[in-house]
Amino acid sequence: AQALIQGAFVSSIADLYDLHQRQEELIESGLVGREKSVDNLLEGIRRSKEADPDRLLTGFGIPLVGRQTARALLGRIPSIRDLARADEETLAAIPDIGPARAREIKHWFAMPQTIKLLDRLDKAGLVFESRKIDQDLPLNGQTYVLTGTLDSMTRQEARKALEALGGRVSGSVSASTTAVILGQNPGSKADRARQLDLPVMEEAEFLTWLAGLEEEVSP
Repeated sequence: AQALIQGAFVSSIADLYDLHQRQEELIESGLVGREKSVDNLLEGIRRSKEADPDRLLTGFGIPLVGRQTARALLGRIPSIRDLARADEETLAAIPDIGPARAREIKHWFAMPQTIKLLDRLDKAGLVFESRKIDQDLPLNGQTYVLTGTLDSMTRQEARKALEALGGRVSGSVSASTTAVILGQNPGSKADRARQLDLPVMEEAEFLTWLAGLEEEVSP
């Protein structure tokens, strides 16, 4: 990426999606290797157009917006275009966002260079809308927090299992949390859950509960 910037091929994310128009020039420059390397680069860029919009939103580098925040935003406002039009109050009301993040998000989307960037990425064919949520999934509208180490699976595997059932996984405990799943050495999140009188599940109970839900939704 640094070589492309230094070679004046790329100055913004959107420029990546115009590189196919400069393929011969890119090969001649030798910045990323020979013809095969350039072909591989362009194919990787083409495939990236199909990425989920939360990855794209994370890649924008908006202050205070990481992957988890991007998922939270698109979980409530499934289109990046609609997100750009949302007001601060609407954004702040989304769980785990709050006023500070809402202010940063609104400021970023309001900048003229952002508006141009979104237009170019949209024209290039990137995915701006989250896939439609299956309203029949049992955990739709519910938020879970994972804390501690699980013996039977990684935290990422547990996250994917919950999301496959329609749930959302948050990194912080709040009054809107549905339940907290406890692994070994859970730390302060478990204390916070008990302070708020939230349901908690230890690993064995979580696994039994999860297996029951997965059986419910299996064809």
